[in-house]
Amino acid sequence: MSAPVDQPDVEVVVTVADDHLPHIKRLASDLEGKGLKVSNMMEGLGIISGKASVADLQQLKGLKGVASVEAAGNVQLPPPESDVQ
Repeated sequence: MSAPVDQPDVEVVVTVADDHLPHIKRLASDLEGKGLKVSNMMEGLGIISGKASVADLQQLKGLKGVASVEAAGNVQLPPPESDVQ
């Protein structure tokens, strides 16, 4: 199931369940089959990141081996010369 064309994909971080860490590459492939566009895989940490449509998030969360799926946050720091430090 895909989101409408006018809805942008969201950045997500998938945490792999401990018992599936040895199979993280296979899980990444399964996630891609459910709509995740994998951009990074941190095998040692059990983290897979990428983009997916909002409509696909429930399918990603339901895969065996997935501990959590969360929207990635962005942090912007003020420039060094700003008054707020």
